[in-house]
Formats: sequence, C-alpha cells, structure tokens
Amino acid sequence: MRTRIVLAVGLAFGLCWFLSDVLQAQANELVFPGVENWDASIGSINLTRTVHSLAFDHQYLYLGEGFGTGDRHIRRWDGSQWKTIDKTDGQVLALLVDRNGNLYAGGYFTRTDTCNLCKRIARWDGFSWSALGNGITGEVLSLAKDSQGNLYAGGDFGVKRWNGTTWEDENITDTVYDLALAPNGALFAAGRGSYVDEDSGDLIEFPSLKVKNSGSWQDVGQAFTHSGPNTIFSLALYPPNIFTPTVGGDFGAPTFYLASWVGNEWQSFGTPDGPVLALAEDTCGGLYVGGMFRRIDNSSKPFLAYFDSQRWHSLGYSFTTNSEKVEVLRFRHGYLAVGGVFTQTFGSQKHRNIALWTGRDCAQITSSGTYTFYNWREPVTIQISNPGNLAEIRVQRFNKSHPEIDRGRTPNLDNGVYWQIEGTTTDGQPIRDLAYTLTLPSVGFIPDEKDKICHYLGNSNWDCAASGFDAAKKTITRSGLTSFSDFTVGNDVGPTSVSIKSIRAESRETSFSIVLLSIILAAISIVYYHRVKASRET
Repeated sequence: MRTRIVLAVGLAFGLCWFLSDVLQAQANELVFPGVENWDASIGSINLTRTVHSLAFDHQYLYLGEGFGTGDRHIRRWDGSQWKTIDKTDGQVLALLVDRNGNLYAGGYFTRTDTCNLCKRIARWDGFSWSALGNGITGEVLSLAKDSQGNLYAGGDFGVKRWNGTTWEDENITDTVYDLALAPNGALFAAGRGSYVDEDSGDLIEFPSLKVKNSGSWQDVGQAFTHSGPNTIFSLALYPPNIFTPTVGGDFGAPTFYLASWVGNEWQSFGTPDGPVLALAEDTCGGLYVGGMFRRIDNSSKPFLAYFDSQRWHSLGYSFTTNSEKVEVLRFRHGYLAVGGVFTQTFGSQKHRNIALWTGRDCAQITSSGTYTFYNWREPVTIQISNPGNLAEIRVQRFNKSHPEIDRGRTPNLDNGVYWQIEGTTTDGQPIRDLAYTLTLPSVGFIPDEKDKICHYLGNSNWDCAASGFDAAKKTITRSGLTSFSDFTVGNDVGPTSVSIKSIRAESRETSFSIVLLSIILAAISIVYYHRVKASRET
C-alpha cells in the first residue's frame, strides 16, 4: 500500500507539473484582435486618389498619392491630424525614411511645390525639399538604403545607386517594383524581366527576382521564367532569421500569386485567389499580405491577411465589397499602415484608401536593459533587471474592453483598453518565476484611490489588487506580479501605454529539479514495488 502511495505521489507530481506547463502555454498564447484594432481617426481625411506609397519615422506616418487629376500630395499623420508637406505634378510611387530622419520620395513627377529641380526623386529634411541629381528619367517604383548610406532606386530603368553626387547604373534591365536588403548586404530586386522570342520576334515578359552581393546580378529561381507575362510586385525576406525571399504578384504558374523560395524551388504559400501586391514582416515572426484577393488559405480574407508562422488570420471584415485593392503595407513597432484603393466601414463612418492597424510587437531579450514596444504612438517599456531564461516578450494591445469582464463582479473594469503580455523561454515555453512591477501611465484621467491594475486569471476571474497611484505623474502602479497575462485598469477610462519595471526572470533549474525529483521518486517506487512483489512470490 505504501509503495502505491509513493508511486502515485511521484507520478501525480510530474503530471501536475506537465499539465501546468500546458495550461499556462494555452493561457499565455497571444489572441489575435478583431476589427476594433483599426484606428477610427486616421481615416478622417477623405482621399480620392490611390495611396501608392507609405513610410514611417519615429514621429510621423507619410503617404504619397497617385492616380488622379491635378496635383498629387505627400502628407504626414502626427497621430491626430494630417498635414500636406508638399504637392507634386505626378504620382508619388515610393517613400523611404532613413536612419537620419530624411524622407525620400520617388515617382513620376518633375517638380514639387518648393523644388522645381526635383525630378523623379527628392529628399525632404523636415523643412524643405532638395533634388538628387537628374540622372533618372523613368518611373521610380521602389527605394532602399543600406547600412553604408547607399541609396538605391528601382523602376522601369532597372536599378540605380546614388553615390552622393550622381546616379550610377547597377546594370540590370528588369523593371524593378520592389527592393530588399539582407543583413549580409545582399540586394534583392523583384519585378518583371523580358526577352525576345527567337522564332516569333515577340517580346516575352516574365516575373523576375535577382540578387546581388558584391558581384553581378544572379537569378533566384528559374521557374518564374515559365510563368508567362506576369510581375512580382512585392518582396519580403521571410521567414525572419532565415531571410528567404517570399514574393507576391500576379504570376500564375507553376506557383500562384504568393510564393517562397524553399529548398532551391518556389513553393506556393497561402493559396490566395488573386494577385498579391504588398508584403510586410512584423517583429513577431509574422507576415502581413495585401492585394486583390478575396480568399486566402481557402477562407474569406478579403484584401488583407496575417500569417503568424503557423496559421492565417483576418484583420476584421471592414472592407466594403466595392474596394479594389490593398497596394502598399508598412509596419513599425506594432503599427501597420495600409494604402490602396478601398473603403472601410466602421459603424456610420467610412474611410478611404488609408488605414492604420494596431498589431503585435515583439522583442528578443538578449541582456538586461530597457526594451520598448509600440515605439511610435503609445510606447510600452519593459525594464529587465535579470533576464534569466527569458528569451522573448510579445505584446498585443486591444482597443476594446476585455471579453471576460463580469460587470456584476468587477464594476468599473470596463475601460476599453487591455493588454496581453507574453514572455517565452529559449525553448519557446511560457516564462515562469517572474517578479515585476507594472505601471500604467494614464491618458485622459487622473489616477486616484479607486484605480486598480487588474490581472486576468482565466475562467472569468480577475485579480484586481489595490494600486499605488501618483496624481502628479499620472501613473498607477502594482508590484509583486509573478506571471504574464492580460492586464487592464479598474476605471471607466483606461490608459494607453504600459511600463513594466524591474523584471526578474529566475532560472527554471529549481523547477526542473522538482520534475526530476518526481521522476526519481516514481522510478524508485516502481523498482521497490517489483522487488517486494518478487520476494513475496519466492
């Protein structure tokens, strides 16, 4: 009897530990938000022209307009309003912000309002426009800048490089719609190539992807040469850390619309039912895909979808049926900017051609220090004092009340904003053994003794502890939390940013020892049981 008890205790101990890991993994998995995470205010401008280009810097979102009569505009969004920073006499097809804050605009224009010499490409330093030579005569469709400061322009002229004085030809004859730079310095150029058929004399066009790394241009994947007169419009080096080319376009065979270069061959990806025009990687190992499709992965996801490395998600069904396309995507620290020709409906509001989405933001934890998420609008800062085996932090903001709020049990918890904060170990498991302080800087209300920081425990249960508050600093604080989960604040109006201070993520060696001890106890029990049984039989 004693043997069976020891055996049962050992096995139960190990099983409970295993189940707790599984349940915590399920509880901490980031939920993907719905239509509520679209910014309802950014569409206050009623654009009638196509948005062809987008770019972020640390303060603004920029857009460039295209098809339409009269002057086109380059505008910027500061979080509350749009401002026109200049007009052009033609389409603005590419925008780029460099690490010094300079904005580059390319397209098919011959002037800006303030710069008559600005032809095809120009630079804005925050105050005025300046020309970059006159060596480009065609359409500028894409821009890229490497770590050495070399600026590349792609278009119907191939690729050219600005050396600070003049434009140098990069000796590629393709029409280049997108450029991407790999960390090793390799430059990828995606677009459309052509050759003359020897028998008919016809010009045959085909999708083209080339790469150059301190040498000549090399084709990536010959399969596209048999795909017919189609084009690669967008390029991403995805999955992350592998930097495999993933491309979108209107190509048809042997791969369709979206493909990745895997194992020296092109493989279809997601099976969209229409052309893919835009790709954007996020910081969490995911990929946003936009275009003219209505379905992807055999389910309805019109114009825009998100792939989290395992499955596809819709970003809410806000696009109207008369929308035409998502043409450009740009991602920065959890925010996705979307441009094209579309209409979104939010209740009685209608937005056209420009949209902003609040997605996920993640960071790899490599050492102690301060890490910042959503570092554009409402930052989330997390200070790590002892990372232990904490390898990654993932944050998702939701612009709505938590769905598990029971207003009868937890009054005044419905504030319209909550966060999921997930930490994972080096092996991808939910982090345990935490101790940290959570601070929510407030916006729109002054904290008082009624405010609480509430930690969701699952099963409709909330742990709403009393909080410290600082009316002068407009912050509320809670210490002693020990596991990541969903957080909100007990007030009718919620803050819009988060600060987590002094995280200590202890090693799991102690926890592992408990599991090992459980296994040893179970093994000893089994051996002891069989010895007793054998002695009785003899």
